Amino acid sequence: MFSALWLWGLALLPATALVLAFWKRNIAWHPRWPAADLLHIGAGIAFAGVVHPALAVLALQGAAWWIKAGWLRISGGLQWPLIATYLFLIIQAPLWAIHGAVALMLTMGVAQTALSLPQSLGHIMFYSRHQADKLKSAGFLGKYVHGTLGHRTGLSIYLALLIPLAFLASPPWSLVLVTIYGVGILLTMSSVGAVSGVVGLLWVNPSLWPYGLTLLVLGATVRMVKPQTPDAQYGHYLKVRSLDHLFAGRLDIWRATLSRALSWPAWLRGFGPGSFDQQGRLWNKEYGLKEIYREVHNDYLEFFYEHGLIGVACVGLFFVSLWPIQMGDPLVGVLLAFSVAMLVNFPCRVAALGGLALFCVGVLMR
Repeated sequence: MFSALWLWGLALLPATALVLAFWKRNIAWHPRWPAADLLHIGAGIAFAGVVHPALAVLALQGAAWWIKAGWLRISGGLQWPLIATYLFLIIQAPLWAIHGAVALMLTMGVAQTALSLPQSLGHIMFYSRHQADKLKSAGFLGKYVHGTLGHRTGLSIYLALLIPLAFLASPPWSLVLVTIYGVGILLTMSSVGAVSGVVGLLWVNPSLWPYGLTLLVLGATVRMVKPQTPDAQYGHYLKVRSLDHLFAGRLDIWRATLSRALSWPAWLRGFGPGSFDQQGRLWNKEYGLKEIYREVHNDYLEFFYEHGLIGVACVGLFFVSLWPIQMGDPLVGVLLAFSVAMLVNFPCRVAALGGLALFCVGVLMR
């Protein structure tokens, strides 16, 4: 029945231009665009449904907002079909490819820590000469450790996710890798990465609590060392703020976002995937925020803002389908570390971090 409906829809696709001509008559469009967009959207929803029914609902929700926005090519339109495609490829991949991917990820973590060492000594990498001169003149030597991820918090979360994954290696090497990643986290001076990494570590092997406690104590000590604050003209991402200031700023954006997300009918269906990045800057100042935020710095709250209760229910259904889980599973440890980072940051918005988490989800789905 589903195949028949799909084929009939494909046959009637040329007629959509005529229908949408009346529906969208006040919006500039070209006759060949709506049919093509519907083909992309319809195929994406159908494919997402093949991977998991909850993903089909999320894809349909994103497509509805894509249409409502006037056929704009924003990230919400094809976000969930893309996620479904990634998961499908992981599910279908041969076992040797999965093992090879894990080995590459663990090796990349070592490489990121190795890059962090010269950065901590003042070698500014992966920036233009003009940007590097700005950082140096602002007194940022040794204070902007980011590997290749562009930001110290992103690097710390990446290394934190690799800590539980390291236990897929043989016992002697797993502890070596955990130590290397821990050094990298300390160099970033990020408390988010330290806490996330410890959660993942204790899930896999609770007996290693001395390792975790050491990382937390050293991380807190390094984080509380007050670095030289650069001039504000070098932008939001180069400001070094105290913990209380940082947390207070996040409380403000959380409060404002929750206030809008709880309005009707937003709490049910959200404002649409990708909408915070598109619209958040337009209402930030209405709530007296001193900064213009492109992320909520809490992925749970941002997801609720964009997808509403419908999206939350779909994601909950999706993860329930992965149960039962095995206690101490390194893949689950990665997802736990990721979930902790989501509380105060936006790892879902960083491709390297979200991709690593999706990899673990795909392997668990196998």
